[in-house]
Amino acid sequence: MVRHYTPIIDRQPRSYTDDDLHHALQLITEGQPITRVAAMMKIPRRTLRNHASGERKTTIASRKRILLPEEETIIVQHAAVLGHFGYVFDVYELRLFVKSFLDKAQRNAPQFKDNMPGEEWALSFIKRHSDVLSTHVCQNISWKRAAVGVEAVEKFFTNLSTNLQGVPPQNIVNYDETNLTDDPKSKTMLFRKSIKHPEKVMNTSKSSVSIMFACSAAGNQLPPYVVYKAEQLMDTWVRGGPLMVRYNRTHSGWFDAHCFSDWLTKIAVQYFQSLDNDAPKFLIGDNLASHMSATTEGVRTEMNINFIFLPPNSTHLLQPLDVAMYGPMKKAWRKVLTEWKEGPGKYYTALPKQWFPSLLFQLLDEMDNRDELAVAGFRATGIYPIDKDHIMRKITNENVKSAHDLVSPLVLEHLRQIKESAANNPNATRCGKCVQVELGKSISLQELGANTSATFVSRSVKRCAAGGRGEHRGKVAKIPVPVDSPSFSDSDENADDTYEVPVGEDSSDNSIDWGLEVSVGGNKHEQESDGDTSDTWNIEEVYVEKHEVEELPEDDFEVGDYGNDW
Repeated sequence: MVRHYTPIIDRQPRSYTDDDLHHALQLITEGQPITRVAAMMKIPRRTLRNHASGERKTTIASRKRILLPEEETIIVQHAAVLGHFGYVFDVYELRLFVKSFLDKAQRNAPQFKDNMPGEEWALSFIKRHSDVLSTHVCQNISWKRAAVGVEAVEKFFTNLSTNLQGVPPQNIVNYDETNLTDDPKSKTMLFRKSIKHPEKVMNTSKSSVSIMFACSAAGNQLPPYVVYKAEQLMDTWVRGGPLMVRYNRTHSGWFDAHCFSDWLTKIAVQYFQSLDNDAPKFLIGDNLASHMSATTEGVRTEMNINFIFLPPNSTHLLQPLDVAMYGPMKKAWRKVLTEWKEGPGKYYTALPKQWFPSLLFQLLDEMDNRDELAVAGFRATGIYPIDKDHIMRKITNENVKSAHDLVSPLVLEHLRQIKESAANNPNATRCGKCVQVELGKSISLQELGANTSATFVSRSVKRCAAGGRGEHRGKVAKIPVPVDSPSFSDSDENADDTYEVPVGEDSSDNSIDWGLEVSVGGNKHEQESDGDTSDTWNIEEVYVEKHEVEELPEDDFEVGDYGNDW
């Protein structure tokens, strides 16, 4: 545990100054005895002896430092630079780093157990260098977000500066979807000191409600658009909510093309029509497929509304709502939800939809500074006023003061390469292949690579082999199957050739169940099937791309008659 020292209040101040100490040391250097100088200058004899022998090199009373000031400075500089690249230290990792440093330097620190600093020392280290280091609660971002491309951002701002030139801030609107969950998250509470499992009685669930928020660069707030997960929309799910808010429902609970088109027509267009200028209108958001449809294109052309899509994986940097609005809003939502669960919603196992409009009203009432947050979000993302350099400093980590002076340029370049390469991991696992095994039997890794009874069959191919669809029953489906095998590399076979797959016999004749059998091995063998003998080829290293075959439409099949002698 961290020890907290109580200062000695009755300690008497020094009876000598630094000038007296330097004068006494000069007398000792000239040959005066330490005892006589100590009595004359009224300085403790041990203090003079330590300074004269060089054991104490400072006049500040303290214990001997484990690390030299230069070494601590180097550790602080590297920790600061690593933090800006996302490779941050916590207190425990800082202790491990110092232990590794002492072990490699072959130095033994008697104050530490096995050269491992304590938590108290680490906190004191951070406090000593509070001008450079500080602790913050951080959030995790994916490798792809961390390695957002510089070229994409530069191109985005180049086009943005051209499009938004002379456009008033109220004509620039950022939209984004988020969700409000039924879980107020954990909170620090009071418990008995030695309790192992602190718990609070409160019903929560994993349900959530999707909402579309939008705001302009001038701080104007567009009405929210709520989407419930339901098949029908009830009147009680609308009553009690804020004015001008619109409600909808989808099967999944997320926005689809119909919801976005309705939001564009009923909310975005209504807002732009209320503006008293003829300047172009711009909607800035992420490039989801549901945001583009024939209806969206028609409304965009008619109302002179232009869409500006953000670069992929860059919303944490360039989305004003993400940067400035959603953090305070989610915090306010947890407060509103907790008060409801401790009051009227105490006995509800989940948040009923009829209560959501009133809670949304309380949330918007709590967020009385949304206009200021919207303006701050556009300014922080560099969209309005346009400030590309502000974002580029974040991406290239140039906002580290004198970073090239703190650490070696080779270290900075190595960190950049790690971040970029990790986002495009070439060893990412592809979707696996379906393993066909007899019912009730198991399989091992050795059998998977050598046993011909374990066959790789695409689910779509199995579906075709089971009987096909409609008019294709009893026909041959020619499906492209990529081949990656040494057995095909030296032959005239093409990797994009099509392989004839019998779709299935008519349901009235079940004597033969045709299908594609692709298994491990390379030799032709005969298979007994209901008394008939048919040839089956075992093809090595054959796989069927799942996304290409599973969604293969019927119109893409090349059909043709076949007989039992196929």
